[in-house]
Amino acid sequence: MWFSECGAIVRSLDDASDHILSFLDGRDTLVAGTTSTYKQLRDTLDVIVGCGYFTQPLSDRGHHKNNDSDALDTSGEDLQSMWNVY
Repeated sequence: MWFSECGAIVRSLDDASDHILSFLDGRDTLVAGTTSTYKQLRDTLDVIVGCGYFTQPLSDRGHHKNNDSDALDTSGEDLQSMWNVY
């Protein structure tokens, strides 16, 4: 019984690796369940990564702090305390 479970896991890993390689290679084949290709998906991600948004400091990303006095200060201690709640 454990052998058949291992076979299913190996098949799932093999399928996942095929999707990853198709994406990384930018293959011109359809992504499962969509009308887009891995190449189109890769090109879209390249545009997003290349836009510069992710290389800017957080303070320059267009986020506007609420002027409310109870607003969370995300610049230091309040942010740390927020994460410690979880």
